[in-house]
Amino acid sequence: MTTARTTDIAVVLATRNRAESLRQTLQSIGAMDAAGLDWQLWVADNGSEDHTASVLSDFRDRLPLHVLHAPEPGKNRALNRVLDGLNARLIVFTDDDVEVVPGWLRAFVDAAADQPEHDIFAGRILPRFPPGAPGWMTNPAYHFSRAAFARFDLGETSGPTQRDAYGPSFAVRGRCLAGRRYDENIGPGGRKQYVCGGETELLRRLRATGAETYYVAPALVWHQVREEQLSLAWLQVRAFRLGRGDTYIRTRQVGAMSQSVFRRIRWSLPWAWLRWKLASWFAGPVTVAKRAETYHFRRGQLAEWAAQRAE
Repeated sequence: MTTARTTDIAVVLATRNRAESLRQTLQSIGAMDAAGLDWQLWVADNGSEDHTASVLSDFRDRLPLHVLHAPEPGKNRALNRVLDGLNARLIVFTDDDVEVVPGWLRAFVDAAADQPEHDIFAGRILPRFPPGAPGWMTNPAYHFSRAAFARFDLGETSGPTQRDAYGPSFAVRGRCLAGRRYDENIGPGGRKQYVCGGETELLRRLRATGAETYYVAPALVWHQVREEQLSLAWLQVRAFRLGRGDTYIRTRQVGAMSQSVFRRIRWSLPWAWLRWKLASWFAGPVTVAKRAETYHFRRGQLAEWAAQRAE
């Protein structure tokens, strides 16, 4: 039986084997301006094998912290463990590799109070790169920056948006999530073939019921980019997983990919590969990255389509 957990505001995150980045996240949460707010922090430990338990123990007396152990692999599965039985007016989601600004939580609370017609609140996310990151990759104009590094930046003015929020910083009214959970086949550890898009899939289901999204510019987090995420190989794998996620989400929400769409993507694949290889010989790194990502995204779309056909 699931024990009921009641609070006005719940901050929720899942973690696995990122003890030191989690420590930085918790330190920033501890430095928030949360005076007068009735809130709790719920962390799902998704089977960590490092010193995550020690880090969490360090913060038990410094934060209104509750830890759930969710050893079965899967980030979305771990988040669902928290959501089961959670009764909160506002549920705020973040990740274990961010630094929140002091006004982060209060910005969501104020937006929820000021915008009663909105149920989803998208926070601002800016990536923080390690030293030595290539300039073209850190440039906000880099086309893959949003998908690769969770950059979500609509400027400094809040307002309604049609964009789907990103995982490191968003909030949903509790009533909107009633009876709805993350799809456990998506995200890290969800299944053998990693499919990206857990938050996207959930939020699109919520929007399909009429929920509207409001961008909250002051709800800013800095998202830590790891050294290995700067390699072209990592970006290509990311693009492949996003392609799988695109097909998976479309199939679940608008029906199976039609044969005509499948053929169009399949026929475009050799051309996408050729453009990538030509760029690697004659073009600069931005063009090479863009064409490689296009090719691997389409590979992912087709791979997921084939996997679904084989089920």
